[in-house]
Amino acid sequence: NSHNYGGTTTCDVLAASVVADASKQRDPPPGPAPGSGTPGGSTTGGGPGSAASTGPIETNALPKPPTDGTTIEKVIQYVLTVMGAVAVLTITIAGFKYVMSMGHPDATKKAKDAILYAIIGLAVIMFAKALVYFVVQNL
Repeated sequence: NSHNYGGTTTCDVLAASVVADASKQRDPPPGPAPGSGTPGGSTTGGGPGSAASTGPIETNALPKPPTDGTTIEKVIQYVLTVMGAVAVLTITIAGFKYVMSMGHPDATKKAKDAILYAIIGLAVIMFAKALVYFVVQNL
């Protein structure tokens, strides 16, 4: 849907506008020109953060993350606790469905399978919690 305005299409106008905006963004920031030197006679140009600066980067101001693993341990323990609660809730709901199946073979089998799978999941979760505890304590 480009319209023609006297030989210039909408796309041409849009492209020219984008090029003009891009050229405005490339203007260097105000300040001394690179290589202009300093009153001391240096002609390397730039200051801290410029390409000519070769000094070490100051890292003391950066935040230091904890190295004891407590944050990771807390997150993993929380996730495993929530998963354990979901497994217990699943066992409860499946038990209710088992009682309400009233002897229908399909409903009874589904409820028994749900209880079995939830118990297996709960065992895996308990093993994972023990493994996390063991690893974190021995770091």
